[in-house]
Amino acid sequence: MHMIPLAALLFASAATAATPFSPKMAEAFHKQYPAIKIDPAEVAVGDLNKDGLADFATFAGEANGYDDLPIAVFLAKADGSYALHTESGLVMGHSRSQRSLEVQKHSLFLHRSGSNGCCSDWVEKFQFQLRDGVFVLIGEDNYTLPKGDSDDERQTSVNYLTREALFWRKLHGKRKEKRLPFKMPALMTLKAFDYDTHYNLVPKELHGQFDDQLHFVEGK
Repeated sequence: MHMIPLAALLFASAATAATPFSPKMAEAFHKQYPAIKIDPAEVAVGDLNKDGLADFATFAGEANGYDDLPIAVFLAKADGSYALHTESGLVMGHSRSQRSLEVQKHSLFLHRSGSNGCCSDWVEKFQFQLRDGVFVLIGEDNYTLPKGDSDDERQTSVNYLTREALFWRKLHGKRKEKRLPFKMPALMTLKAFDYDTHYNLVPKELHGQFDDQLHFVEGK
């Protein structure tokens, strides 16, 4: 199916982007995590706090894809050094999934993708931004990409700033979409971000979104 390369494309953006990784960044990381080896290819570099200086983020652990690992975010100081600003909860790993980080337009993006088996792959993108000194989750996109004989394509885009979600689904050449407002008392922080916390804090009306929101009736 033509959708499959989309997953690779989302990850390629982080993997192929120029990475101005510096010895100062490695020094700051090793000082904070002396027992962990840093892989420059896994480091996302860019200005996260709009001060014109290059900050960086990486997984604090071996980037084998199997282990649950936290994201460590370091912000640059005026003297050229770096300090750990925040560490996330554990980002899930699995032998059949991939994950990467990217800094773009002052936001930190976490990309994850993997396989559901014979009939579909999945892609997730989470966007974090520094607001009032705290990194918070401001948006996410979730895709289900068909493969094999399936043509069931699905996406959910959630904007946590406007509290609105967009669902769309394409099946048998027909596309349906629905917008859904939701309530959420506070933005989720990167520090608290892990699988369980994310699932529990996301409003219940966004859970099971494809089955509940968009139905396709055979012949209609």
